[in-house]
Amino acid sequence: MEEPKDKILISAVQVFMKIGVKSVTMDDISRELGISKKTLYQFVEDKNDLLKQCFALSLNKNCIEIQQLNSIDNPIDEVLEIMKHMIVAMKKINPIAMYEIRKYYPESWNLFESFKNEYIFNSVKNNFEKGIKKGIYRKKIDVEVIAKIYVEVISLLISEQIFPSYEFAFPRVHSQFIEYHLRGICTNKGLEYLEIKLKELSL
Repeated sequence: MEEPKDKILISAVQVFMKIGVKSVTMDDISRELGISKKTLYQFVEDKNDLLKQCFALSLNKNCIEIQQLNSIDNPIDEVLEIMKHMIVAMKKINPIAMYEIRKYYPESWNLFESFKNEYIFNSVKNNFEKGIKKGIYRKKIDVEVIAKIYVEVISLLISEQIFPSYEFAFPRVHSQFIEYHLRGICTNKGLEYLEIKLKELSL
């Protein structure tokens, strides 16, 4: 059963992602949530604190969901399933909200940077090591270097300056990157399997 605070944070996340961040006031949040500002301030100090807690809750949810996908036996399947998960998740996010968080709310954005540089980095490394053992990824991959490149590219994929959402839909950008990434690290055995999976996904 969800705690009252979690219910508020989950609802607030939806408001931020629907409307944006910078222009939203605590009055807007309390009105959208159907609670008084007094009730809202029982759980958070101000909008910055609310956003930070919302972001932390969302990232924790993503960690749990990705951990479940990390158990997939085939490393290529794991990458493709995480890709599908990210595409579904990003459809719920207003790109402008992410841009505003990145530009105006450094404390919240730093949570994302930590998530990316620690959790995603280690997840990618583990995927590489699993793929190399199975003969699906090339043995000569410098796992540390490529994993760092991978996590840094994530920031580029969601950048409104590089890939404005009105011109580049996230599913298009992300799927192209994942195919590019996998083709660069797969052995012939891995490429044969990848071709089958891409046909199934129509990518």
